[in-house]
Formats: sequence, C-alpha cells, structure tokens
Amino acid sequence: MSMGRIHFAGNPWPEGHPIKEFIWTSRVSDGQLWFDFHLQAAAYDSERVVPDDPVADDIPDWNAAIVWTNYGACILSSNYWEQQPGIPVGAAKQLTLDEIHGMVLSIDDPPAEDRDAAAFHIYLLGHDSVACHEVSFERIPRSDCFNILWTGRIALTDHGDDEYRHAFTARIRNVPAPIGTLRSG
Repeated sequence: MSMGRIHFAGNPWPEGHPIKEFIWTSRVSDGQLWFDFHLQAAAYDSERVVPDDPVADDIPDWNAAIVWTNYGACILSSNYWEQQPGIPVGAAKQLTLDEIHGMVLSIDDPPAEDRDAAAFHIYLLGHDSVACHEVSFERIPRSDCFNILWTGRIALTDHGDDEYRHAFTARIRNVPAPIGTLRSG
C-alpha cells in the first residue's frame, strides 16, 4: 500500500505517482532543530504506461512520457545526497507532537541563489532544482503519526531551465514523527 501520492502538475500522469518511501527524521545542530525528509516515488509508469507520443520531439520534456520514463522515478530529499542543510524548524527545544500539529513551514521561498544551499535536491528529469516549499502537518488523533501536505516548485535545471515553472504536491499519510528529538503530548 502506498504511503501517499505525489503529483507533478501537467505531467503525463494527472493521477500522480505512488510514494514508495518517505522518511522523516530530526536532528539538533548548532543549537537549532532541523527536520529532514526523504521521499522516493514508485516508477513513473508503475501504475499506468503512457504510450509514446509520435510527436514527442515537438513537445516539452515536461509533457513527454518517454522523457519521464527514461528517468525512472523521483527522489526528493534533504539528506540523500548529504549536502543539503535540511529544514530549519527553530531554536533547539523538544517540541511536543501537539505543537507540530497545524505547523506550516515555508522553505526556500524565494529560492536559494546557490542551488547547493537549497534545503532539498530532486532527481526528477535529471538532477533538477526544487524550491518554494510549504509543508503542513496534521496529527492523526491518539497516535505519534502525521499526515503531511508538501507543495513546491521545480526548475528543470538539468535541461537548462532555471525558472521554477512546475508545481508538485505530495500528500503523505501516516508518517511516524521522529520521536528522538520530540516529546509526546
């Protein structure tokens, strides 16, 4: 069963793609609390194969299923490549699960000028860029788990486009909170 779905507005799969893996961790560094997310989607064509368009050379890469399937699947992460700073939450203190419920974090809005300084990196149609994130948390009652809504913008920098033209939305279900740096309650 999928942990949720990620949608890339305007790509050949309007129904989105199943999320194969989602890991939420936290850490304290230099007196600050940080969250890290690692999301891996299933193969783009895992649920439905989109036939090759005979005029694929004439349509943008974003709209061409053959381009998407060439790259396989999405990885969107703040720690997979070990060079991103992660998500700054604030001064190091133990948050309660109730304090996270309803929290909305805005990250890299506006986008970091230095792509390596961005909180997240993405492998989508190559090693592209991602910014303008908004992450909201909804606690599942009587549990240590959350539903997470994550939106953001993508620039196809691997294809020479530095404009954040494309949107994504990830809806992740039933994610365990990183209890190690948090308090119950």
